[in-house]
Amino acid sequence: MKTYPYPMPAEVDAIYHAGNSAHPNPLRDALPPPLDRDAVLENLKKLPPYSDDERALQPDEKFCRLDRILEVFYPLTYYINLQRAVDRAMRNSYEHRNPLNPGFYRNVVNASQSISQFSVPAGMSKADCPGFAIAGDSGIGKSSATKRTLELTPRLINHSSFNGTRFPFRQVPWIKVDCPPDGSTRALCVKVLEAYDSVLSTEYVSLYDRKGVNANKLMSHIERVACFHGTGVAVIDEIQNLAFAPSGGADQVLAFFSVLMHCFGLPVILIGTIDAVRLLSSRFSQARRATGYCNPIWTRILKDEPDWNILLRALWRYQYTAVRTTLTPEIDDAMYDSTQGIADNVAKLYRAIQEKLIYRQKEKQEITPKVIRETAATFFGLQKDHLRYISGAADLVPLEPDRRDGNNIGRDYQLPNELAMVKKAHLQFDSVYNPRTIPPAETLSTAASSLTKDGGYTQLNPPKKTVKSKAKRAPHPVFEAHKASETSGQPISNLLVETGFAVKTSELL
Repeated sequence: MKTYPYPMPAEVDAIYHAGNSAHPNPLRDALPPPLDRDAVLENLKKLPPYSDDERALQPDEKFCRLDRILEVFYPLTYYINLQRAVDRAMRNSYEHRNPLNPGFYRNVVNASQSISQFSVPAGMSKADCPGFAIAGDSGIGKSSATKRTLELTPRLINHSSFNGTRFPFRQVPWIKVDCPPDGSTRALCVKVLEAYDSVLSTEYVSLYDRKGVNANKLMSHIERVACFHGTGVAVIDEIQNLAFAPSGGADQVLAFFSVLMHCFGLPVILIGTIDAVRLLSSRFSQARRATGYCNPIWTRILKDEPDWNILLRALWRYQYTAVRTTLTPEIDDAMYDSTQGIADNVAKLYRAIQEKLIYRQKEKQEITPKVIRETAATFFGLQKDHLRYISGAADLVPLEPDRRDGNNIGRDYQLPNELAMVKKAHLQFDSVYNPRTIPPAETLSTAASSLTKDGGYTQLNPPKKTVKSKAKRAPHPVFEAHKASETSGQPISNLLVETGFAVKTSELL
């Protein structure tokens, strides 16, 4: 059977695979066939070329090859789950959207005329197609894993005919954008249109982003563009920027994503750091939508997890020092203590160590725990306090506000006690390494309530604040005398004299 080659080209001509013959759908049938676990592992990983002979090169030549360490990508447990989740969401979205159905395009236009009055377009038998969200520690590979996963599907599929019928169609199976730093709704809409322009060589930005066109109108344009180009899934990265948006447009954007999923059958995948947890869990409805095909919270690698050994050994192969250093338990401990299991830090530290050693004499190019810790102390100078907090070596103290308005303090990592709670409470449903069981509801409730304000995010079930009752003020004599005067008909002056608040004028003469 003819199929697309791997690695997947960015643009391909449609090759249709056997789908549901009773309900043919060119958008669904043009996707690459599902991959089994071994094929996922093989196609997700990225291992740059390397040879032991390169260790004999001159230092300047080896220096140019050190960046290969940063290019290494090996699929870990979370990454495999993500690939399955994205593939499933994309295929399910096409089950409810078939451009061959009569009136499909006309009804899409009618459904997106007003942001406040949506109707499900004809041809969408079940438009409600859920997406999911991923929030996790910074540097653990969320964006990299998502990018590698999406690249297993072409960015553009060109159709010409389907089942003997002319079918000119340019399908964009997925779109990925980063949320703008200021969390602006309009800026996000423009980014989405720019992403389509980069794939299709169109001019949607100049067509729709004009003076007088507000964010709501841009959203309706995006809905039509996404449907007209058969987009299977939309990925919005850096979603934590919405939590810090000074404009307060987070609710508007999240509502827009809900419309895309429920009215147009387009799954939306939201990705962000731990700071996004309070945004995604601020309301039950939003937390429910964020929980879909994939574990919603990713945490850094723990020392006793198989993923740590997989990651470190995948990187250790790329060794350019003249002396070959064997990976020992002492070196393993030093690497983990210096990086706290953050994948990005592991690769950067390993590169920095070799950069430091390759210019030394040959006999002094051995990687030792002492060299690792000394290099980390210098190289991670900006992260020093954060890494100490993560490791539990120091108490968390309030950090400087990371936004200009000074109202929000973000922290994109979890402390050891929080990490233990999340690892215990959330289901790792893949059975690649160690299958886990679903925790009881009581455990999830305890873990949710442990995310305190001091930890950087709002509690999911915060305790009700006790409001102290204010002491009642003593009644004012003038006010009381006025009321008594209305009731008894006596002059106010007489009543004030009787209460002792005033004296008779004659007594002052």
